Amino acid sequence: MRIIKLAFRTAPLLAILVFLPQFALAWSGFNNVNIVSLTIYQNGKASPPGGLLQFSGGTGSDNEGCTNSGKGYAWIDWGSGTPDGNTLYATVLAAEMAGKQVGIGLNGCNSVGNPVIYAINTYP
Repeated sequence: MRIIKLAFRTAPLLAILVFLPQFALAWSGFNNVNIVSLTIYQNGKASPPGGLLQFSGGTGSDNEGCTNSGKGYAWIDWGSGTPDGNTLYATVLAAEMAGKQVGIGLNGCNSVGNPVIYAINTYP
């Protein structure tokens, strides 16, 4: 009887430990990409509010499983909050104006199937 009670008490913890590494490593991204274009969309017009970054080159992978994964597009979400989309947009815009390459971290998909940017790296 004690073994059965112990099994029921430890089952949730065991499930968390088994599945946690999959969630903790669920990100992807690219280093040293060239910015091809950056298109900004306002709220309520044909798309959620945010910016669509088109990029080329670089190293890395897009493992997000979005409709547009692996096609050289990524989304800056104004509503994501961490870091906020304005900061990500400003960083990409500054890099584009300076002709610099960037690195992008991706995590998740937006409502129209683009991988969502959660981090931007700049290079000297």
